[in-house]
Amino acid sequence: MGRAAWSIAEAIRTTLVAEDRTTGAFAAAVVVHREFASAVFQEIDPKVVYVENIEARLQVRTSEGRFVDLELVAWTPLGVTRLWIEAKWDAAWQIQQLAHYGEELGERGTLVGLVPARRQTEVQRHGVRPLTWERVTVLADRAGAQIGGRRWRKTAGEPDAPARQRVLDLFLDHVRKEHDLTTEPLRTEHSLALRLSGEAIAITDRLADEAFARAGYVARSTGEWPRSRGKGWLLDIEDLEPWHPEGFFRFVRSPQDQHREDRTGDPVFYAGLTVPGHVGERLIEDEDLNDWRAALANDGVAISVADSKETNLFCARSVAQVAAEASSFDGQAEHLKGWMEKALQAASRPPPASWTGGGEPSRS
Repeated sequence: MGRAAWSIAEAIRTTLVAEDRTTGAFAAAVVVHREFASAVFQEIDPKVVYVENIEARLQVRTSEGRFVDLELVAWTPLGVTRLWIEAKWDAAWQIQQLAHYGEELGERGTLVGLVPARRQTEVQRHGVRPLTWERVTVLADRAGAQIGGRRWRKTAGEPDAPARQRVLDLFLDHVRKEHDLTTEPLRTEHSLALRLSGEAIAITDRLADEAFARAGYVARSTGEWPRSRGKGWLLDIEDLEPWHPEGFFRFVRSPQDQHREDRTGDPVFYAGLTVPGHVGERLIEDEDLNDWRAALANDGVAISVADSKETNLFCARSVAQVAAEASSFDGQAEHLKGWMEKALQAASRPPPASWTGGGEPSRS
């Protein structure tokens, strides 16, 4: 991987904003994979046959002090082509954002709004060229298959696989995990999964409610997540208090394990503590907390920064594990209660009293 791609990778690693991480992953894949780059540029300008060389810059400053998410400059047989790409998932547009970028770019290139398909009309209303994340993933999958065949993703992780194939596979995997967007085809077993999904969700939610009641917790649902059908609860625990003054206890039913480094992607229950997002980087990197982090990890607690708004200290239990613990609803509810109580106790372990890197801890 070249220096430009490594610089992009470092930007992905250090940013706390999910949208910026995904844009960085996209940029890295475009820089290292010429076939993918060619497909992206051809999507914007059909006259582009092939990209011979490409450069990428993240967060390009404008004359007003605003920052365009991504600039791609490609050298093609037709000459130099420049794209300014403003990428969105859920974030709102700034006032006159696209109008200013278009005026700043002028005739030097093409302004592109990279958005989910559901937001495509927002870009079109501003007279800007739309490109959807869904289309990008299809182009990436095609580019990978162009090099490695129809089952290219099965071999992309092999030691002898081309580096550009690995990077492209990692980009698609990132988009799937962060945004639940996949290019996987429908398989026959999906039919059974669809038939059982409603029943499975109802049973897991009943198990959670029963576990809350047995533990004596007051639980308030924060609603079901519309895209992935996960669900969360806020927990009021009489004899347990968050160590951070803005922290709160949570229980989550997630369709994918996504908060741990060794995540499996399988449906899981999470239980633990959520604190403000700005605390996360210090909790993860402060050397004064090495022993504290080791104690958390020993108890199965993983620290993850979900976005700039929250940091989670969660234990995870796979839904399959809960199902295997007992053959009856009563036994499974009792197991879930016991695991949840231990998980919340572990996640509530405070940092050393001398540490105030994320705000004064609450000590009751």
